[in-house]
Amino acid sequence: MKHLKKIILVLLCTTLFVLPFISSATCVTTQGDTTFGVDEGESLIWTTTGGAPEYSGHRFNLTIQDIYNGSHMTVDSYMINATLRYYNKTADSWLIYINNAFYVAANETQNFIDYESTVSMGGLYLIIPTPINLTMIGEYAVSTGFFVSYLVEGDKLTLEGAILGTYILTYNSDGIVTKLVAQIFGVTMVVMTLGLGGGDDIPFGFSFLIFALITIAGLVYLKKRNIK
Repeated sequence: MKHLKKIILVLLCTTLFVLPFISSATCVTTQGDTTFGVDEGESLIWTTTGGAPEYSGHRFNLTIQDIYNGSHMTVDSYMINATLRYYNKTADSWLIYINNAFYVAANETQNFIDYESTVSMGGLYLIIPTPINLTMIGEYAVSTGFFVSYLVEGDKLTLEGAILGTYILTYNSDGIVTKLVAQIFGVTMVVMTLGLGGGDDIPFGFSFLIFALITIAGLVYLKKRNIK
């Protein structure tokens, strides 16, 4: 019995050791000089965790459909097709902004990026290419006419809207927004956080499932030994 427990402990420790390597190997897609820190089929969820009470529990769901080479606005680009949905908890309904269609095209070598118009209008730059260049995103946002200025502070990008208020986006090293704050006249209306609620809050994605399977297999084996 003690020997079996040691085996399971070794399996758990080994899995914990390789988790970071599994995660980094499965969560980054690279094409040419531009890298996206997401995979095809990956689903990301941002949930409202602060701001005006009436927005509590509202969510954005972004599912990556395809990542591919293409030409966009005559620029050779690396592109993402996605489905972007918004959940209104008050009405208990989903609104589809993008349905398995163009989301973003990028070529950092040429300092080029372009988003779907709804994304640009709402400041929903939820995924950007890496290495991260927030100045490029800020310049692009201003060029759309929906924003009049931007400020880059470390991993944070602040966009001042022409009409729609201020958006503050904080990114992780994979170029994914971890926190989105929307303000009107300096008052915070919405704070959305990545990975909370909606069933997408497993911190290690598929690698967590591997960890769980190893643990379950070990426990089942122990139980069978005890029965014998």
